[in-house]
Amino acid sequence: MRSHCEKHGRSLFGLVPWFNQDMLHQRGVRAIVLGSLLGACGDDGVTPRQDAVVTGDDSAVDSTAGPSWIKEYEDGTVMLDAVWGSGPNDIYVVGTRGSAALVLHSTGDGVWQEQTDGISGLNAGLYTVWGSGPNDVYIGGFGDTLLHSTGNGVWAPQTIGNLGPLQIWGTGPTDVYFTYAQSGGNVYHSTGTGTWSPLSIGTSGSTFSSVWGTSATNVYFAGGTDTNYRTPYVVHGPSSPTEETMPALPDAFLRNIFKLWGSGPNDIYGVGNGGMVYRSTGSGTWTLHAGPPGNYTFSDVWGSGPN
Repeated sequence: MRSHCEKHGRSLFGLVPWFNQDMLHQRGVRAIVLGSLLGACGDDGVTPRQDAVVTGDDSAVDSTAGPSWIKEYEDGTVMLDAVWGSGPNDIYVVGTRGSAALVLHSTGDGVWQEQTDGISGLNAGLYTVWGSGPNDVYIGGFGDTLLHSTGNGVWAPQTIGNLGPLQIWGTGPTDVYFTYAQSGGNVYHSTGTGTWSPLSIGTSGSTFSSVWGTSATNVYFAGGTDTNYRTPYVVHGPSSPTEETMPALPDAFLRNIFKLWGSGPNDIYGVGNGGMVYRSTGSGTWTLHAGPPGNYTFSDVWGSGPN
């Protein structure tokens, strides 16, 4: 059995050109427990121990207490790949059961209901979910899959062509983006009408896996460029897109970026292959921060604030 880390490692999010959906299913874990969300994995596939319980204040970290997690869902035939909610009583998780798309919803009571209207019969790996609010939610993945819901449990497909969304993100219901593998420097944008238009952001030899920003006029797009997209690549836009200056790398291995997050316009992080952690203060230049010891692959990043 392959580890969760391998699934999120150098195939899908590494954005190597030979990736396809069948390989993801072969490499994926079949039993995922919701409630223990991974941020980093080691080469041996073992999740690093996380002993600290973190509040919003670094001074409140208790290095002796273990995290208090309650298992709410488990299915040995399922892979869960992304989670998003508009609030504590409206949470979505997307993934795959075998080769079939899977959408789960919870009202925060510990019960996860499968949503099948518009999903049943859909063979696609769902990798991303995002919404501007409880009545405006998107899900996407491979198999040319992008669907929208008004929060009523019904999912309507949107036409996007032969693309596989990796991340959906927006500043609001009328300003939404998605990134996709082997994108050739492009992303897609919608004003919320159901129509998506390509937007050229980077060079033709680049691909974008993540998008994040603080407003409609301050958006960052990140991924990789160079051979096998191994070099980290960030573009600031969306209007007059400008390539950001990235730090010198320790070697020529895969160092591309998978996800972006920031606490604000002057505090932005990017993470990805090789345990790399990049940070920007919004100046256009990124610095390299040391991650934990070991050759980790980071698939996501999030914080409650700058500290």
